[in-house]
Amino acid sequence: MYSLLSSGNDSGLALSNGHIDLYPTQKISKIMRKQIYRNPDLLGGNISGHGYELLIDEIIRRSIEYGCSFSRNEICITNGGLESLSLALRATTSPGDTVLVQSPTYFYTLKFVSELGLNCVSVKTFDDIEYELENHSIKVIVYNANFNNPDGVLLDENQKIQLVKLSKKHRFTIIEDDVYGDIYFTNSRPRPLRAYSSDVILCNSFTKSIAPGLRIGWIAGSKSSVLIKELKQTTSKYTAEYPQATIAEFLRSGGYDLHMRKLRATLASFRDKVRHAILDSFPEGTIVSNPQGGFVLWVSLPEHLPNKENKLQAALRLGNYFIPGYFFSSNEEYDNYLRFNFGFGLNENSSRVIRTLGEIFCR
Repeated sequence: MYSLLSSGNDSGLALSNGHIDLYPTQKISKIMRKQIYRNPDLLGGNISGHGYELLIDEIIRRSIEYGCSFSRNEICITNGGLESLSLALRATTSPGDTVLVQSPTYFYTLKFVSELGLNCVSVKTFDDIEYELENHSIKVIVYNANFNNPDGVLLDENQKIQLVKLSKKHRFTIIEDDVYGDIYFTNSRPRPLRAYSSDVILCNSFTKSIAPGLRIGWIAGSKSSVLIKELKQTTSKYTAEYPQATIAEFLRSGGYDLHMRKLRATLASFRDKVRHAILDSFPEGTIVSNPQGGFVLWVSLPEHLPNKENKLQAALRLGNYFIPGYFFSSNEEYDNYLRFNFGFGLNENSSRVIRTLGEIFCR
């Protein structure tokens, strides 16, 4: 499965991030050079603590804008959003516990749940959650309320409030994955679940918004903060301060806000172009999501497509241009779904690939 994530081509259709040209690489490199010139200890000194103080300050300051209030002691800087999610699960569960997840959901969430020896219950719609809570002893819910990967679902405010109320009623912990929260195409940033309860553990990252190669994430651990930091010590000890200092300055200087306005506008345009290209090329009856944020499209092929399995295999042999839908399910559902990335826009290669895939599925 994971070989599909290294696309080996310039279409970027199998990924879930933007083209390198969308990221502020020149500005980041200048900040890096200045940071090292002014403070060589960022490379040569010893790292201590659980995050660069100025970066933690910026995270706390910016969180107020989307309705959150973090204490300094609960923030832990991590090696990307995946480490945040892994630490949160390890801190709140034991083997044999039951975890509820969205369906479809990010395949690494399913991988972590399996590796930790947890039972997995999945829900296809928000309205299914309460039923599963009544029929299972749920220890933790892992939820992406803002632009779920892969289907792009965004919970409305009432649903977010309801989920938080359910967590108190049924005494489960919410782990929220909000890595796409800043990549919105709506008028304002949607609030995370954490804005409605300080008990929510919030996982986030700068890899999707600033630069995938920096691999800097963070977690607001709520009541599990101490254990999360202990687990971080025995997992990867500390996160490098050099990229943390760079991101802190980028946030402080206002560069991040300027960059994100441009990134969001560009990605919204990319979404429309790739989405329309798929609809124009794929069989009649194909449904393509229209997410209000994030990087990915969730494509549903016609339910009664003739020779569907053979066509899917032929499409996969063409190259790593999409992720099959069944990777996003714990029981291999969604065999007529495909996930595409629109973060590279519609270039000559991706246009050709989409047309060729359409020809395969239309035969």
